[in-house]
Amino acid sequence: MELGTYGQQHLWSSDKAIEALPPACRSVLSSMNKVGVDVLREKLVIISLSDLEIAHDEVQVLMNIYKDTDRSKLERPYEVVWVPIVDRTAPWNEANENTFNRLAAEMPWYSLHHPSLLEPVVWRYIKEAWHFEKNPSLVVLDNQGRVVCPNALHMILIWGATAYPFSSTREESLWKEETWRLEFLVMILIP
Repeated sequence: MELGTYGQQHLWSSDKAIEALPPACRSVLSSMNKVGVDVLREKLVIISLSDLEIAHDEVQVLMNIYKDTDRSKLERPYEVVWVPIVDRTAPWNEANENTFNRLAAEMPWYSLHHPSLLEPVVWRYIKEAWHFEKNPSLVVLDNQGRVVCPNALHMILIWGATAYPFSSTREESLWKEETWRLEFLVMILIP
């Protein structure tokens, strides 16, 4: 199994799946760098799940946190992987391809090499076990691959990089430490 590269770093499943794609898609994919899943070993992994209609603001918030963490440490203790979830029954068209390529290019983290390469069993698992429907979510896995937070999106929106290691336990402790005051409520309501 391989991953892609930075900014346009893409995960994918197999060469056979790529061979099954239309020639135009294959040429775009072959021009992108790929890296192995080893880049995720021993790291916390945040799996960013969304469809292709993810709001620019949501991407921007995660990008800011990602870049803040980048500046504060020599090596980031976690990696983000975008897994775009698309309707498998709808035909894949040029507009979808352009949207996917634009989003993948905007994001400074890893992404699935192409949405069509997500195995059906994985797609079903994401829908059933992680309850993905349409709204973006951030599933956090520890360095052993265990889910430590089923959706860290709100935690990260509220506390940013302070929420690291983005676990449910960390979120509980942040809420216990927080003093409820007007400024905090306004910050949540008007980011």
